Amino acid sequence: MLHPGQFVLGETLEWVHLPKDLVAFVIGKSTWGRDGLIIATAIGVHPYWSGILTLEISNVGEIPIYLYPGLAIAQLFIASVEAGGSAVPVPSAFQVQTGPRTRNVEIEDREIIQSFRQRLAQE
Repeated sequence: MLHPGQFVLGETLEWVHLPKDLVAFVIGKSTWGRDGLIIATAIGVHPYWSGILTLEISNVGEIPIYLYPGLAIAQLFIASVEAGGSAVPVPSAFQVQTGPRTRNVEIEDREIIQSFRQRLAQE
């Protein structure tokens, strides 16, 4: 049960693998959205990506929502893309994931964080 104002990470049952000429978009189903269930994710799924999709699930409605494994709460829109030259896979921290996980900001953005701290120290 997802109470109003609650947030949870979920995962798809399907394993997704996109070839170099396809991209996908994760969209919440409107029937659930009308009850206040919002499905978010990175939304865009890049070519070459493989893994299960992590869903960011929020109840912004006023009543509790019961969720069960296997419910169709989101949909995947797939589109073809045209690559100029040879498409090269883009590295991703979430590539080939087998369960939902969050970013590790301290590791992934270490250079940005260090640069910012250095600028603050100079001021």
